[in-house]
Amino acid sequence: MKAVGFDYDGVIVNSRSAAWSAAERILASFGIVVPIDSSKTMEEAFGHAAQDALVGAEHAGALRMAHRLLMRHRACDLKLFDDIIAVVANVEAPKILVTAGLADGVKRRLGRTASLFDEIVGFESGRKPDLMAQRVGRLGVYVTDTVSDIEICRALGLPVIACTWGTHDDVQMLAEARPDAIANNAAGLASVLNDFNFKQKEGS
Repeated sequence: MKAVGFDYDGVIVNSRSAAWSAAERILASFGIVVPIDSSKTMEEAFGHAAQDALVGAEHAGALRMAHRLLMRHRACDLKLFDDIIAVVANVEAPKILVTAGLADGVKRRLGRTASLFDEIVGFESGRKPDLMAQRVGRLGVYVTDTVSDIEICRALGLPVIACTWGTHDDVQMLAEARPDAIANNAAGLASVLNDFNFKQKEGS
């Protein structure tokens, strides 16, 4: 049976406000004071285009790493979505957590819950598109909260479920990206995953 893949931020943990706050702190160090309180303002102030404009494309990666490090520093302050963790625990398939963040911070926050996953991999091992491509043969479906991840899955031919409870992207944008399914809560995710699991068994 193929594995179920999970994103971390916005799916397993409520990190949206922390991510916005970290971006505000980085921008403030450049003398830019911008309140970030939505996905739209986050993209406008700290998206790739904004980062390129601020420090140049050749240095933008340093800004993204600074953001990852701030998020790792805040790791233990982030609230887990306990109802989603319960869904993960009931998935009768291998589980792989693939994040664009730093995996050591993820593991620190998850604590014993990390044992639910057969593998946890993050930026220490490479960029997310590459991490996903390396595991596409093992994955049957991926659960995410971002348009960029949906696009990665589409390029790989990997079924993808979009979730909305902690999304870092606008819900309408998620729908417009045309994931294979959308889950609005834990019960919805459990139902959708059960359907994918059933299909896998039917095809085996």
